[in-house]
Amino acid sequence: QEELTIDHLANICSYSATHFMNFFKKHIGISCMEFLIQFRLRKATELLQHSNLSVLEIASQSGFNNLSNFNRQFKKYYQMTPRQYRKKWHLLKHIKNSFDDIRGCFICQKYWKLSFFILLVFLSKSFKSAWPEWYSQVPTLANSAKANVLTYL
Repeated sequence: QEELTIDHLANICSYSATHFMNFFKKHIGISCMEFLIQFRLRKATELLQHSNLSVLEIASQSGFNNLSNFNRQFKKYYQMTPRQYRKKWHLLKHIKNSFDDIRGCFICQKYWKLSFFILLVFLSKSFKSAWPEWYSQVPTLANSAKANVLTYL
C-alpha cells in the first residue's frame, strides 16, 4: 500500500507541490491537506468498525505518523476519541441486531411481553453507560413504545 501524500499526488500530475495544492483548492473547494486528513480518518473509521487493531496500529495504517495528532484530528471531526467511536459503533451494531431479533418476536406477536421487557432492560443498561444524557429519556420512550405496542395487539 502506497502512502498518500501531497508530494506523491503532485508528482502524478507533474505539478510542483505548491501548484498542485493551489489547483486542488481552486477546483475541489477544500485544501489538499484537509482532503487527505478526511480521507485518512474515513479509512480509520472503517478499521475501527471492522478490525481488532489497536488505535496506534489504526493510526499508522491510516497514514498518521503521530498518535496524538491522530487523536486530535479524529476528535475534531467526530467529536469523540477513536476508542469512544469504536465502543459506540459496536454498541449501536449490537442494539440494531437486538432490535432485529426482538422485532421478529413482535411481528409474530409471540412472547411479546417477554421481548418488550428484555428490550427495556437492554436499553436501560446500554444507554446508561454509553449515553447518560439519553438514559433519562428511556422511561418516557418505553412508556410510549409500550402504549404503541398495546394499541396494535
